[in-house]
Amino acid sequence: KGANFQGTTFAKGATFKGATFVEWANFVNSEMKSQTIFDNAIFRHYPPLFYGAKLHEGTTWFNVVWPPAPKTREDAQLSVGAYERLKLEMDKLKKHEDELQFFALELRTRRVLVGKWLTFQGLAIGTYGLLCSHGRSYSRPVWLIGALCVLGAIPFLVYFGLAGWRGSIALSVANTLGIFGLRREFFSPSLIASLPWILKLVAGLQTVVGAALFFLFGLALRNRFRMR
Repeated sequence: KGANFQGTTFAKGATFKGATFVEWANFVNSEMKSQTIFDNAIFRHYPPLFYGAKLHEGTTWFNVVWPPAPKTREDAQLSVGAYERLKLEMDKLKKHEDELQFFALELRTRRVLVGKWLTFQGLAIGTYGLLCSHGRSYSRPVWLIGALCVLGAIPFLVYFGLAGWRGSIALSVANTLGIFGLRREFFSPSLIASLPWILKLVAGLQTVVGAALFFLFGLALRNRFRMR
């Protein structure tokens, strides 16, 4: 069930490796003076509470199973604060990978508070998670850019027949990389001007979505390698 370590001082190393916490794990105002291991632990319903706690820099969270997104606003309010505290503590200890993990869990939980897909903020958080795993995945935007290039070539091939697949893919890639100005380098302005309005719309959407995906790629790359 629950585990209450509130105000406890762990004078030596403490291991919770493989432990399953079905209810709350309360470490409020506790202090870890040596390495603390939570590897392979399972938090079934709630994240652990570390308000006012002092964690050791040797605290590890490898392969921890975190609880699913809360179903009620009350649980979400409690869980958001718990993840927020862990994120701040990991930032203090310069454990950047763990900080990113807790930030993603905090956003996933906060999305329940703001209404998931029913509000703009919930939609934005959900989309952010789908596109780049809340700023942690730089490979996902790359795959999406590739898919955008391939799928975007279909309208040009079907409606315009631009020199077969090669020409259609080339124009689709140029549109997706529009923020780099490549389209002007490889395609004449007269060709672009001759496109039907629907294809111009497709090209514009590709440029906008491509720019957004490149931004998310750069953001995830910066987050992953701690570039400033």
